[in-house]
Amino acid sequence: MNILNIYLVVWVLIFSKTSCKSTHSSNSCKNCLDALSNCLSCIGEKNCKKCIKSISPNCNQCSKDIFSNNNFEIEGENYLSCNNSVFIHENICKIKCRGEFFQSGECVKLDKFSVCQCFNFTPATTTTTPTITTTTKKPYIQRNITFRIFSEEPSYINDFKVLKNGDLIAAEYNGYIRVLDALNGTPKKTIYAHSGPVWSIDILENGDVVSGGDDKSIKIWDLNTESVKVQLNGHSGLVRVVKSLSNGYLASGSTDNSIKIWNIFDGSLIATLIGHTNHIQDLILLNNGYLASGSKDKTIKIWDIQTSKLKYEFKNSFKEIWRMNILKNGDLLVLEVDKNFKIIDSVTGETKILFSGHTSMPRDFAVLNSGDIATGDSAQVIIIWDADTGYIKKLFNKNPSSFDNYDILRSFVVCQNGDLIGAFENKKLKIWNTGGEPF
Repeated sequence: MNILNIYLVVWVLIFSKTSCKSTHSSNSCKNCLDALSNCLSCIGEKNCKKCIKSISPNCNQCSKDIFSNNNFEIEGENYLSCNNSVFIHENICKIKCRGEFFQSGECVKLDKFSVCQCFNFTPATTTTTPTITTTTKKPYIQRNITFRIFSEEPSYINDFKVLKNGDLIAAEYNGYIRVLDALNGTPKKTIYAHSGPVWSIDILENGDVVSGGDDKSIKIWDLNTESVKVQLNGHSGLVRVVKSLSNGYLASGSTDNSIKIWNIFDGSLIATLIGHTNHIQDLILLNNGYLASGSKDKTIKIWDIQTSKLKYEFKNSFKEIWRMNILKNGDLLVLEVDKNFKIIDSVTGETKILFSGHTSMPRDFAVLNSGDIATGDSAQVIIIWDADTGYIKKLFNKNPSSFDNYDILRSFVVCQNGDLIGAFENKKLKIWNTGGEPF
């Protein structure tokens, strides 16, 4: 009997007296060490199983057992028992965690017992050495979150917001803006807005709606009369984003690389902010009143709206900026043209949490009423994250083949009741019951 088998026998004897519920996966994996060692960089349960089986077809049962056996219970939570003195246990733990979209895992002591614990690497804010944040809880929440088809639209929705009365206002690719009933998706108003796609929409302080389009124009709408109150012209490129500011101001960002500040009452141009060298992708108002702009030039710039001056900029080795959002604590949520995304300090620009779990680029994100973050990617996967730790709390559609063709997320919005609505490339809206009790 070799040393590995001795370790396995001792381990089984030790845990035969505990609350184990099933056979440990190491039993079916003991001849799969090469396959496990070569699959430590897999992402997602499906891909990890496929990797193991492709290297060694005889390890099919091993690949199944890794993800089906949480055989040890501590305070009502199920864990995979794990011994760090057994090399194969370490590999099993790492692959299990990679399959659950964590960056890695290790065998650690928890309440005097050794179990598999998953973690992500989080860059430290005061040193270049990464720190590791771990959790003793299971990575997925237990509350059942379901979705249903909300409605099917005549065109893609590029952006949508929630009106003060709870209805939804959608910016559509076909040039229309539409008001939808938030309860059932029934169209209430349909307005032809731009001679090309409507890329962005926002709600002004007085309840009017502003839209920016492919035709380089910005329009302010009275929804009661379905008429244009003010039209703003001045950009030489399509208007990628419009953002309502305070004191009757409006900001717009364009593919002409500029940001313009407007007076919404008389349509006058207040200032043009120059500094980016590529398209403006998103604008967000920070808690301190400054305006943050994200661009394809891989920078985020912070502007003083009152003086129209650049305060500072963040480079941070960003890739192209795609979307931004603000958290309750004032931190900035940054989505790049990348499969990972970040929370950064909105004052220093330092990365506080790196979120890793998607296998393709997230297309949009939303901050839920609970403070958690929802993201959806081009691989048809929706993930809910803990904003404080970067851990995955819920994963939807781990088997993308169950989705319809071209079911790729385009935009998210959170309803007044806290439910999450996603607009997809198959022109369907889906709603998740995320507005219930906290996770």
